[in-house]
Amino acid sequence: MGTRGGSRTSASLEERPVKARPLWQQAVENILGEIRGGQLRSGQRVVEAHLQRTLRVSRNPIREAIRQLEQRNILEYRPNVGTVVATYTREDATIIVENRIFLEKKAMQLITEHDRLANLAGLERIVDEMSKRSPDAPIQSVERLDYAFHDFLVQAAENTMLRKLWETLDPVTKMIIYTWQTHEQAFTEDLAVEYESHRRLLEVLRGSSLTVAQDAIDAHIQRSWHTTVSYGEECAGE
Repeated sequence: MGTRGGSRTSASLEERPVKARPLWQQAVENILGEIRGGQLRSGQRVVEAHLQRTLRVSRNPIREAIRQLEQRNILEYRPNVGTVVATYTREDATIIVENRIFLEKKAMQLITEHDRLANLAGLERIVDEMSKRSPDAPIQSVERLDYAFHDFLVQAAENTMLRKLWETLDPVTKMIIYTWQTHEQAFTEDLAVEYESHRRLLEVLRGSSLTVAQDAIDAHIQRSWHTTVSYGEECAGE
C-alpha cells in the first residue's frame, strides 16, 4: 500500500505541468515594454485591437491588463477618448521625489533606532551585482537593480505601514521613469556612475551617523531624479 501510494505521489509530481503566466500578465508586460521603449507615450491612446493582434489573444485578457494598469495609475480612462498612458508633470515628479526621500530617510531612522543595521547586508549583494553588469546590459536589468536597492532599504526597516506607503508610491515612480526615460542611453551610458553612487551610499549607511546617512539618501535620490527628469525633458523637446 505504501509503495503504491508513493508511486502515485511521484507520478503526480512528475506530471504536474508548469503554470504559464496568465495572458493578462503577458499583456501587462507588453504594454509596459511599449511605454519603456517609447512606442507608447504620455497621453497616447492604448488600442485594444493592436494588443490583440500583437499578442494573439482574445479581448478579455487585454481588458484585464488595462484594468490592472489603471489601478496602478499607469493608464487612465478619459471620456470621449478611451484609455491612454497616464500623464505626469515636472511638478508630479517633484512630489514623488519628496515622498521617496521621506520614506527612505524614515526607513533609515527605524533601522538605526531598532538596531537593524545587520539587515542592510542584502544591499551589498545588490551593489556587487551592479558591479558585474557590462556597459551594454539591458536597461531593464539596470532598472531592476536600482529599484531593488531602494526597495530593500525600505524592507530592512521591518515596518508594515512604511512598506504599504512605499508600495502605493511605487507604480507612479516607475511610470514617470518609463514615460520620461525612453532611451536606453539614459542608464547604460552612466552604469559605472550608478554603481559607484550606490556603493558610496551603502558605505555611508553602514558607517555614519543617522543624520549623515539621511543626508546621503537625500542627495542620492535628488541626483538620480534630476538626471531622469532632465533627460526626459530633453527627449520631450526633440
